[in-house]
Amino acid sequence: MIAVIEIVSPGNKGSANAIKAFARKTVRDPEGIHPVIWQPFRDEPFVLPADKPLTLASYSVGEEKAVYVEPVAVGDALPDMPLFLSPERYAPCPLDAAYRATWAVFPVALRGPLTA
Repeated sequence: MIAVIEIVSPGNKGSANAIKAFARKTVRDPEGIHPVIWQPFRDEPFVLPADKPLTLASYSVGEEKAVYVEPVAVGDALPDMPLFLSPERYAPCPLDAAYRATWAVFPVALRGPLTA
């Protein structure tokens, strides 16, 4: 595996099994997965700001470990993030532009449940 992007989506809520699977993962990591990943590399705890309860994180795991963390809230514009392909190389990932472009071509008939 080179890179992973996970976005909580309607598919996480699309069926009873999907909800249960997502809930199991969330209960294991109620503060998100970032603190669990980064814990071995830092002594200080990771604390999200109260007004930004969601985390975007990108990791470079070469000899020198690095993390790029952006706390966000629902409704925030998503920042561009690096998507590391190797410890020294990354592709810029324009999250907000990609989301907006996808939403622009998303079928209007299917938007209702997502905007409720």
